[in-house]
Amino acid sequence: MIRTGVLKLWMAGAALAGCTSGTAMAQADVDPSWPDWLRDAMLEEYDGIAYEPLSLGPVKTVMPGEIQERQEIGSGQFYARSNDGSGADFECWFYAEPIDMGVSIANVADAVIESTSDQHGPVGFRSVQHVDAGAIDGSPFLALEWLYTVGEAPNALATLTKVRAAESDGVHVICAHSLPGYRKSFAEGFAELVRQLDTDALTADPYYQEVYVFSINELNTGFARITMTLDEEGDTRVDTTDAMLVPVSATEVATSDSTSVSWSTPDGYLINALVSSAENGELSMNLALRPDENGVWAVDGSFSGKPISAELGDEAEPLSPLGEMLATRSLLNASDVTSMELTSWVPDADPTVFTNMTLVHDTDSPGAIAMTMGPLKVEGEFDANGSMRRGILDAGTTAIVIERVFAAGKIP
Repeated sequence: MIRTGVLKLWMAGAALAGCTSGTAMAQADVDPSWPDWLRDAMLEEYDGIAYEPLSLGPVKTVMPGEIQERQEIGSGQFYARSNDGSGADFECWFYAEPIDMGVSIANVADAVIESTSDQHGPVGFRSVQHVDAGAIDGSPFLALEWLYTVGEAPNALATLTKVRAAESDGVHVICAHSLPGYRKSFAEGFAELVRQLDTDALTADPYYQEVYVFSINELNTGFARITMTLDEEGDTRVDTTDAMLVPVSATEVATSDSTSVSWSTPDGYLINALVSSAENGELSMNLALRPDENGVWAVDGSFSGKPISAELGDEAEPLSPLGEMLATRSLLNASDVTSMELTSWVPDADPTVFTNMTLVHDTDSPGAIAMTMGPLKVEGEFDANGSMRRGILDAGTTAIVIERVFAAGKIP
């Protein structure tokens, strides 16, 4: 069940609701007010590009066109550049270690724009042109585009920096391309690179995984990826990663990144959990939850920039994300029960208490369950695994849509 980042989504939706200019620009493809030459340039694409194999450190994949440069730029970090035939470099950075995808894609975009400015002069007009999120064969991705000018009038140049980031096979990759147009070509080249990415990862394969996309005002602003893997003792390790790019104005993008690792008993009860999150690159939460030898739950770490240490008692039996799915599945299959109360740990709400969640099954609509958590309510459509296919979160004047775009495996 999706609950990671729900509160952050609700706050982001409330902020974005009043930002009509930013969201309008973020959804625009070609603005009719642009000069003819810019509108024509924005429609440029190339056809039939060939791909060249790339082997760099642990990374094996392909890049569009001819590879011009490849090198190791740090421990577990690699860079490659190809000539894709557009007249601009197709640049990629590979990271063998985990990164925060939201802030990283924003930082790479800023670095590319700064490099362009170093060559052609100061940045003038700058506006968010596009943000997106989704999955490429199960690999979550984010996309960010900035339209801007460099240099002094009347010789200023307009360009479009396109950046895409994804995670596949334990490796993160961020690619960039700076030239008006070639938006579809760049997206297709990046998607092929991600599909071909192979690192011979030694990590265990998950028995279940899914990717969700979050949409605000019909704009895909982020994703959540959940994987479930059996450990040697038969317990389940649940890894959740979410990242968001929210254009809070026409010239500003806010980022949010979270990771959590929790362990679950086979019947869905929480064993322990670790969670970390950052807002705009600044650590906002870093917590560990576990019971002591007497079964008393305690949380330690930092929250909102302050140290935190608290006991949550020994009365609650919190469910893991696996347990939430098992409970949802049992509610859908029940013939005489239409509602259920769950206890979960939702640190974004309050890390010092366990949160009660209410599930109500609409028996007139198979798979329909309303999930209530404090002031938040998600109307969801669930499958036979107990996994949500689609949900709508009401954030006041804004509806946030949670859409599952990939699922593989089965819950025992």
